[in-house]
Amino acid sequence: MNEPLIVRRFDCSVEPDREAGEAELLVCCVAEDGRPVALLLDDEARGKLAGLLGGRAPGLDERALQLADHILNTGGEWTTGKAHRWVTASIQPKPPIYFTRHSLQALAAHGYLRERREPGRVSYVPNYPKDESR
Repeated sequence: MNEPLIVRRFDCSVEPDREAGEAELLVCCVAEDGRPVALLLDDEARGKLAGLLGGRAPGLDERALQLADHILNTGGEWTTGKAHRWVTASIQPKPPIYFTRHSLQALAAHGYLRERREPGRVSYVPNYPKDESR
């Protein structure tokens, strides 16, 4: 029987570029013996991992919830650029743009937002309950 590879350090993660057809989250780690390890997680595996870690998807922290609250209260269609302008004006310290993109994806995965895809464009709209649409 093979010994399990034990990973002790997480270095970074790379979100999939869904517009380019990528579907897996790449998580870069370092094994106990120093070897680099890459975990490739599809949406189902990400969901399982989020459930094991307390039900929160990557990127869904207090700042992401502030963004969700603003979008739900404001309504309308939100692109990453529009959301990032609000984030950098309202949240300190100013997070990088990938934070905004990851947060929008996580908020959609958790049902706060609905993702709209058109060729060359991704946007998000509030996912209001049926009786509260604005």
